[in-house]
Amino acid sequence: MGVELDALDAADIIFMYFSPNTKSPISLLELGLYANTKKMLVCCPDGFWRKGNVEVVCERFDIPLFNNLNHATEYLISMISKKI
Repeated sequence: MGVELDALDAADIIFMYFSPNTKSPISLLELGLYANTKKMLVCCPDGFWRKGNVEVVCERFDIPLFNNLNHATEYLISMISKKI
């Protein structure tokens, strides 16, 4: 996991998708670790078992949060375009 955290440290943008079909404990941990970096973007559809917790973290740290993967992807593309 150290290599993965190194990659997250080096990333300009961190996109997280919380699938309703998973528990995603490592992704939840990483959301907490990187919430204050200002480089997060999160998609958490209805049905994810900890959606309320994800919403609270995203609101607290002003992280863009989407319910729909297509909308999140469009926003991600616009973020990348601004960095180029």
